[in-house]
Amino acid sequence: MASFSITQKTTNGMSIVFDNPSWNRAFKKLKGQVANAMWEASGKTMSDVQDHTYRYLKGFEGMYPTLATMVANSLDYDRGTRAEANSSQNPEIHVIFGSRGPNGRSGKIGAGVHTPPDDTQGTYNIGIGLQEGASAGHFKWKGSPSKGKAGGAIQHGRQIGTMTGDSAWYGHGGGAYFYGYATLDYIEEAQRKFVAKIEGRLRSNMKKRLK
Repeated sequence: MASFSITQKTTNGMSIVFDNPSWNRAFKKLKGQVANAMWEASGKTMSDVQDHTYRYLKGFEGMYPTLATMVANSLDYDRGTRAEANSSQNPEIHVIFGSRGPNGRSGKIGAGVHTPPDDTQGTYNIGIGLQEGASAGHFKWKGSPSKGKAGGAIQHGRQIGTMTGDSAWYGHGGGAYFYGYATLDYIEEAQRKFVAKIEGRLRSNMKKRLK
């Protein structure tokens, strides 16, 4: 039987319950040592997970220049405990991991980083977009040529790059085709890495403390 199980697995985070009887007996007998071992092992593992997921996303730069890096740079995690050393419950650590947003440096972990505002001041949650994917299809600008925030776009289209650059224009005549985003599911990738690492880290940490 595994020494832990993952519950409440969502795009925002997961709870890790240490449910192996031998771990639980040790936890009750050596409260502080086991709790510290759990905390240290989960911290080192999550640091590895963040680095691994960062590299995973950077591997998609060819498909999504700038956007993949934006999400990779927004990755963050936080941890908390849900069972005290003297509790009758199984020891549990709650880990939240994901794209921090709407700003990649602040905001809520798992909310998803947003793109910078466009000329209508609108933003797009690219953190969720690359996690869950987005369907391809035709779209139309909102508004009319004479009024509305997208009036210029309806008449002239929009430039792919910056306004002062020489990148191509698209959407002339009121709309364009969006090629969509593949489902990268970087949260699932992070969870796989966590599962592969955590048990070995826990056992190694416990052995050092129980010598």
